[in-house]
Amino acid sequence: MEFYASLTYGQCVLLNLLWLIIILLHASTLSYAALSASAGADRTVAHALLTFKRHLLDDKNILSDWKPTINSSNCSTIDSTEYCSWMGILCDEDLNIYGLNLTDGELKWHNISSQEPAFSALCSIPSIRVLDFTNNNFSGSFPASLYNCTHLHSLGFSYNLLAGSLPESLDSMIALNYLDLSFNYFSGFIPPSFSRLPHLQYLNLVKNELNEIIPSFLGNLTSLRTLHLAYNPFSDAATIPGELGNLTKLTHLWLANCNLHGMIPRSLANLINLVDLDLSQNALTCEIHPSLFNYRSLIQLELYENNLKGPIPDNIGNLTQLVNIDISWNALTGQLPSSICQLTNLRSLHVSHNHLTGAFPSGLALLTSLTDIFAFQNNLSGALPLNLGAASKLETLALYDNSLSGPLPPLVCSQGTLRDMDLSNNMFRGNIPLQYSRCQTLTRLLLHKSQLSGPVPSGFWGSPGLVVLQLDNNNLEGAITSEIRKAHNLSTLKLDHNKFSERLPREIFDLNKLTYLSLSHNHFVGTIPSQIGNLKQLSNIYLQSNAFSGRLPAALASCTSINVLELGDNQFSGVIPTFLASLTAMNTLNLSHNSFSGEIPPELSRLRLTTFDVSFNNLSGPIPSAFSGKPFERMFEGNKDLCGDYLQSLKPCHDYTRELKSNSMKKMVTFSAFGLAFILFIGGIAKLHKMHGRHRERVDKSMPDSWKIITLNKVDIEGIDVERLLDNESVILGSGGAGIVYKAALKSGHTVAIKRIVISTKPCGTSNDDRGFDAEVATLGKIRHKNVIKLLFCCSKMDVKLLVYEYMPNGSLGDLLHRKTLADNMKSTSVVLDWPSRHGIALGAAEGLAYLHHDCSPPIVHRDIKSNNILLDEHFNACIADFGMARLMGQYSGKDQETCYAAFTAKLAGTYGYIAPGNSHRCTNSFTFLRSVLTVTGDVCRTRIYF
Repeated sequence: MEFYASLTYGQCVLLNLLWLIIILLHASTLSYAALSASAGADRTVAHALLTFKRHLLDDKNILSDWKPTINSSNCSTIDSTEYCSWMGILCDEDLNIYGLNLTDGELKWHNISSQEPAFSALCSIPSIRVLDFTNNNFSGSFPASLYNCTHLHSLGFSYNLLAGSLPESLDSMIALNYLDLSFNYFSGFIPPSFSRLPHLQYLNLVKNELNEIIPSFLGNLTSLRTLHLAYNPFSDAATIPGELGNLTKLTHLWLANCNLHGMIPRSLANLINLVDLDLSQNALTCEIHPSLFNYRSLIQLELYENNLKGPIPDNIGNLTQLVNIDISWNALTGQLPSSICQLTNLRSLHVSHNHLTGAFPSGLALLTSLTDIFAFQNNLSGALPLNLGAASKLETLALYDNSLSGPLPPLVCSQGTLRDMDLSNNMFRGNIPLQYSRCQTLTRLLLHKSQLSGPVPSGFWGSPGLVVLQLDNNNLEGAITSEIRKAHNLSTLKLDHNKFSERLPREIFDLNKLTYLSLSHNHFVGTIPSQIGNLKQLSNIYLQSNAFSGRLPAALASCTSINVLELGDNQFSGVIPTFLASLTAMNTLNLSHNSFSGEIPPELSRLRLTTFDVSFNNLSGPIPSAFSGKPFERMFEGNKDLCGDYLQSLKPCHDYTRELKSNSMKKMVTFSAFGLAFILFIGGIAKLHKMHGRHRERVDKSMPDSWKIITLNKVDIEGIDVERLLDNESVILGSGGAGIVYKAALKSGHTVAIKRIVISTKPCGTSNDDRGFDAEVATLGKIRHKNVIKLLFCCSKMDVKLLVYEYMPNGSLGDLLHRKTLADNMKSTSVVLDWPSRHGIALGAAEGLAYLHHDCSPPIVHRDIKSNNILLDEHFNACIADFGMARLMGQYSGKDQETCYAAFTAKLAGTYGYIAPGNSHRCTNSFTFLRSVLTVTGDVCRTRIYF
């Protein structure tokens, strides 16, 4: 103080200025240091981000803005203001980076070794808290370098290609509270490290390949609010651990399709905060304990597709917040509890496919939130509430396959929201309510097999939203009215097996979206109008067993999508029109029990028909050669003027010609002299000789060793010499237990493959070779499919039978896979199958097999699917061959299950290594096909399959 007192005023001012300068210099030094440190931190973050980017393949170029700015001095500069604007970078208000969100980027590594340095760079940023890489193409194992992100709170890797084991040192990321590794390929077990994440609130491992058990230590994650483990193939020892009851904060538990066994533990009742509980599609057993229905917050409960038994607990009414419940596809018994009517928030009720009995609770009609009711395939009885639908905006009502009775509920669509109603296969009585005419929103109505009667309300036919209408198998009557013109969205109309009558309204043929029309077994009359040609999308027509008459309209040729045309048991007349041959998609044609006359058009041979029936008409003349085989034996009976040399139900064509000649001679004797009659007789003999020479099925009855030829597909065999087909110039393609297969050429130049079967007769019964020949003819003779070998014709005499197929230049799949060469004209050509070709072969074989099982009537069981019986054409398209062991299921239809099973398992059939365990006909074809697919996709010769 004395020092300052001794200074003059001017000296004091100067001293203060000096102190101020010193303070300002110190402050600027500190500020510069801070700025330098900040710039250094920004450069470190930017460097880490760019290092991460360098290890990525960015095909969508979503990281194009991840680059430094070039300043005026041609130097690169990056600060937080810049990189915080980069795609996917998360920054707070102070421009501090805290995470990355690179979802849906289709990003992947340059190579598998890139992931470790890439994530090491990211984890070097200390402020990183969030990493989300959902829906990319990252592969390899879980990146171990992520363990260095010790401050990470959230990690998302769902919908990627990660595989291997789950991370075993995950507990090093101690701060983690959100982990999503769903929709990857992790396998094995859930490591104990997962239980040492005290802050974890969300764990999602859905849709991986985890195949051990759900560990009990997950019960230690007491902070957990969401646990999703669904769609993992856990082992048969897997159960729901009782320790999960310790997760009292849990709100969402999803364990669907986890192969879980045993009972639902009662400890789950402790999860009082549950909002969503899904234990569906498992193998859970025992009864549902009432304590599980005390969740006051539960909104959704899904227990469907288990083996739960016993009654539905009466306290289901305690679930007061419940919106959706699905307990269908179990073995639950008893009645629907009346307390279910207390669920005032309920929207969707699924209790289908159980063993429930008793009445439909009337209180459900009072739930104003209810939109969907599914209770089909039970044994519910009694009448439905007449006010059902009056209080709630019903959208779906599915109660089919029950024993419900009484009238149909008239008010189901009074709210104008009903879209789908299926009440079929019940015991209702009475008419279709008049109110149904006002169901403008209805798209699908199924009331078949419901014992309904009376006329259909006129306005009902014109429901504008209807797509599917099934009223078949009732006692409905009256006419289809012209109102049907308003149903312009109608695709399927099934009215068969009723008492409908009168003519069809012309307006029905204006429904250009119609694909399926079934009016059979009614009393409809009149002709088919030419407007039927408007139905371009029509694929199935069933008009049999009515009183339709007249000729088939030429406009029918415009319906080029027709697969099935059933016109039997009517009064159609005239000739069978040749334009039917233009319907190339057709596989079923039934014209039986009508009054058609004239000859069968040979043009029909071009169609690939699996069913063809013209029996009981007034047809005459020879049948087309394509239909002369044994599979068509009964399709022509009831036509006394038809002829065919090798069908027992028909007279031989030469006898038919003699009969025509004899009748002609009798008439000529009446009006002509003997000389004129003699001339006509000579002319008739010449004509007979000419017709006999053109006929494709030749049998010289004076020579018992002559060849009998039956054509099954369109092929030119004029002037064929069977003996020369198997001369020394023929190439042997292969041999097996049934005989030798040759390559030969017809005179037309058509290359064929010939299987030569020598019949070894036995003391009693038919030989196995004969049965194999008959099986091939019976099956291949009636089917047409691009993935089934085409049998062109067959020849037989005495002890030798020949099956002539279309030639497959690429041989069998077995030869191609295991010999790796093609033998053509005695030369070997090396062939390597790429993956697209293998996929195409497997798909083609599957389509052929599906056709045999589902589209053939009766279904055909091959019983010997293997790689050697899958042949390949010049484009490597697969064709199923060798039907010597095949069986038609139709011959066992109507028999009990044991009889059918015994018929297929009485003798072991198939090839060793391809026979299904137990040799059940229900799984043999599926097993052998799977075995063949394994052959296509890998070297199955080195793989053993154990059972």
